[in-house]
Amino acid sequence: MAFFLFSLTVFLAVFSFGLGSWIYFERRDDPRNITLASLLLAAALWVFSLALMRVSTEPWQASFWFRTMFVIASLLPTLFFLFVRVFPRGSLPSAAAQGALFLPSIVLSWFAFFSPLLTNPDSAVLLPLGRMIFGLHFGIMLAVAAVALAGKFRDRKVAVREQARTILAAAVSFAPLAWALYLVPIEDAGRWYLLAAFAVETGMLVAVTTVIRRRLIVDARSIGAEAFFSLAFSTFVVDLVISETTLAFSIRLAILLLLALYGGMTVKNLVSEVRRREEIQALNDQLVKVNGHLLALDKMKTTFVSMASHQLRAPLSGIRGYLELLKDGSYGPVTDQQRDILGANLDATGRLLETIENFLDVAKIDLGRLEIMKTPTSLQELAAKAAREVGVLATKKGLVLNIDIPSSVPTVKSDASKLYHVLINLLDNAIKYTEHGHVDLTCRREKDSVVVSVTDTGIGLTPAERKNLFQLFSRGRHEVREQIVGSGMGLYILKSIVDAHGGQVFVESAGKGRGSTFGFRIPIK
Repeated sequence: MAFFLFSLTVFLAVFSFGLGSWIYFERRDDPRNITLASLLLAAALWVFSLALMRVSTEPWQASFWFRTMFVIASLLPTLFFLFVRVFPRGSLPSAAAQGALFLPSIVLSWFAFFSPLLTNPDSAVLLPLGRMIFGLHFGIMLAVAAVALAGKFRDRKVAVREQARTILAAAVSFAPLAWALYLVPIEDAGRWYLLAAFAVETGMLVAVTTVIRRRLIVDARSIGAEAFFSLAFSTFVVDLVISETTLAFSIRLAILLLLALYGGMTVKNLVSEVRRREEIQALNDQLVKVNGHLLALDKMKTTFVSMASHQLRAPLSGIRGYLELLKDGSYGPVTDQQRDILGANLDATGRLLETIENFLDVAKIDLGRLEIMKTPTSLQELAAKAAREVGVLATKKGLVLNIDIPSSVPTVKSDASKLYHVLINLLDNAIKYTEHGHVDLTCRREKDSVVVSVTDTGIGLTPAERKNLFQLFSRGRHEVREQIVGSGMGLYILKSIVDAHGGQVFVESAGKGRGSTFGFRIPIK
């Protein structure tokens, strides 16, 4: 049983040594890799010192490796503290602080090998004073590391708290080591060394497994491949050493070289893939951060536009009111020429107020503050009101405005003022882009929805123009863009209002010069 436990422990130590070396060289600039790899290597070296002490045939060799065991043991809690210090996303302490941490271990190393106060120079025995000093240092450093790790339990991230609990459980593996080295009588300590070695290696591998599983160090697939080839390589090395014939030695050496070549290529490819994934993830994180910043700036812009529009609307309304009073002669007689000038200014201020209202609507939509107050609404009444408002424009252009809404069309639950804005926008656009012919407003019921459409005999739309019509500041009908006054916000606002009602907008056109149909459908209830 002792031989089996010893062999298993040495095997774990070899595996731990290879794993620690690989982790260190995988990313030597990461403090987590440095501290974890150092902890794994120190644990493996302690087991190797124990193995060499057990197989030593000379007393001075056994004494040397016995002292080495205590020196390495003094490093384990210090390295464990450093690992906890940088886990999961910290940095190494300053060089001066690291020197202060390792200074006691350096002093203890000198005493272990050169001072008669701690060891008997003729045998592998640590004197009571030496065991007390080593044990006191071990306990203090381990307690400091445990306190530092306990602080991670207050982290807001659940994953960090889970990792902290697992690493603390792994730290319990130091208990048999402390018991064997510092607490049990020296004549009975030998049988505890194997248990301590097995416990330390098992605890370190548990900690590594947790870290890898949480992907704080490297990708688990590359670690698994490296572990597999390390095990296979170790097995072939042992088998090679015990070969009894030259032929067997040659065959096993060839297989070993092929395995090393294939393993190196495979692991290299996996590591390259991991690196690419990490770079992509880093770029994605950066993109998310920049996107969040842009969204914040966009929200600030929208808020600014909303505030500026509010500030502009009040004085413009006052100016418009005074212009109307002047035009009406409230402040004295007005000549025909002055009345024309005042009328032109009234039209200009009206357009400005309309643009400001559009900006306010867009700002509300972008900020998610578009309010919809639904009440039973008669489409016949809204259509008649809209026709009266835009009828003058149609008459000026010589267009025929037809309204066809059967009395069978039911009332709908909608925000009447918002839906009226939609109808005005559709009719106004149709009249603007139609030079001759007619504009038709129709309404019909389709199952549980009402479909409203405005058809014109205007210049029509190409498929490319229809694609982005309902986006902000987008306009089609390029041929008359310079002649038509507009902000490019109307259809965007229209679509947002219809969407808020749970409906859909649509546009149809047979092509250039063949008219267009704009419309929407909204549910009856």
